[in-house]
Amino acid sequence: MVSPLSPFDKPKSIRIPKKSTVLSPQLAFDLMQQLLELPVGDSFWEKQQLLFRFLDILENGISDMAKTPASRLAEKVAVFIQQHYQEEITNETLSSALHFHPSYIVRCMKMKYGVTAVQYLLQFRIERAKQLLVSTEWSIDRIAAEVGFQYAPYFSTCFKRSVGISPLQFRKKYLN
Repeated sequence: MVSPLSPFDKPKSIRIPKKSTVLSPQLAFDLMQQLLELPVGDSFWEKQQLLFRFLDILENGISDMAKTPASRLAEKVAVFIQQHYQEEITNETLSSALHFHPSYIVRCMKMKYGVTAVQYLLQFRIERAKQLLVSTEWSIDRIAAEVGFQYAPYFSTCFKRSVGISPLQFRKKYLN
């Protein structure tokens, strides 16, 4: 398995509709032009910043009316998970909090994000754990608890399955 170049290099997918209205087409064009004109090499973070601004323009160009009800529900689920990731979240928890059937929530999440709500929760927790591993000196047990895992060994197993190395190896790799 090839290790990623940075601790947060995990492929992300975005879904851009085929038909939508960009509210600021000139701004989007200008950003894309700047992005294409940057020299290859030293400008990694500048490219990242321009790309995020460009994607933000595309995302904001899609009005809420153009989004399907399923897409809006998936976004609500994602926000709920991001706000409550430290708590125990199940499909039933989401169902009672958002007042939709658990299987409908799962279908909406798979349509919008390509994963179920539980998988999204796990991915979000692992990404948050990566940030804590490289930005704090907290123990693995504390980080596991901080990101919503009751048992540190289970956290380590999930982390290793997702990232390919243990949390401790991850910390050593990116702090040296």
